[in-house]
Amino acid sequence: MIISFFCNCNSAVGYGHFFRCLNLARALKVHNEKVIINFAGDLNNFACKLLVGFDFKFEAIKDSYFKNVSFYLKKAHESNIVIVDSYLIYQKFLDKLKMLEFKLIVIDDFNSLNFENIDLIINFTICAEKLHYKSNDAALGIRYFINNPELIAIRERKVLKFKQAIDNILVFISGITFRNGNSIQVIIDSIDKSFNHLTIYLISNQYINFISANNNALMQYAFVENIESLYEKADFVVSGGGLVKYESAFCCVPNAAISVTNDQLNETIDFEKMGLTLNWGIVEEINKDRLIMNFQNIIKNTKLREKIWNNCVNIFKTDSTINLANKILSKL
Repeated sequence: MIISFFCNCNSAVGYGHFFRCLNLARALKVHNEKVIINFAGDLNNFACKLLVGFDFKFEAIKDSYFKNVSFYLKKAHESNIVIVDSYLIYQKFLDKLKMLEFKLIVIDDFNSLNFENIDLIINFTICAEKLHYKSNDAALGIRYFINNPELIAIRERKVLKFKQAIDNILVFISGITFRNGNSIQVIIDSIDKSFNHLTIYLISNQYINFISANNNALMQYAFVENIESLYEKADFVVSGGGLVKYESAFCCVPNAAISVTNDQLNETIDFEKMGLTLNWGIVEEINKDRLIMNFQNIIKNTKLREKIWNNCVNIFKTDSTINLANKILSKL
């Protein structure tokens, strides 16, 4: 059985779609070790190194927009199941894939295309069930969240007790290259004005030379292979409203989102309504004074952070990825 993933991983589109696919691929392999996993897409060296480490086959192509249709059709023709995950797929691309004899699955967030006759839609976002997909089948909502398996042990430790003190903050807004790194500096400055003697862990897709902190220790990473080690340390996370927001909540780490896109902002509003994050607006409208007030509020309002922790404990489950793997393999 061959399962192929079509996704991208680079500084133009970020890392979230790739990691969703990678984590799902790992679950499928655990469920059935005879499954052959293939990846194809615009994959950078970081992604390729990870795929080599997991012994997954892959072919990298410089084509973030899926214009080389014949390449993907050839890969699809060799597969029993194809799983596509990208905001950049378009209707004609999907329509051509649907003409071949294999099971077509799409990991989606916003229901912006026509997914009729798609064998399975996966959307684990908090508001997925409101989107009224017309696919043949759907796996919707948190109960199908795709998690990194290493996060389960972290969750199981953090569910035991809420930590009141904030000693470590993780900041990971996006793997996309920002036109202006000043927004990151504003976030770091706001933390630096609000706290003393904690450690700030900053992840971005490249080292930013001018970023600094005076009152706290700053550790900067140009992406990391073992992000789970930072979730383990983190007492609070500032995300960009994407996958990191969900992973933080899965690990029961109180968190806030400064969304990168309007779509992420809208989804974050629903996430906040479920008590799983704090919505701190959108990156392009970032304001230092308002951010300082937000950070000072989480210092004073321990009960607010504990409420988020408690909701994360109760809403997320550790068997969600395995449930999804079972559903996918049942299609054959």
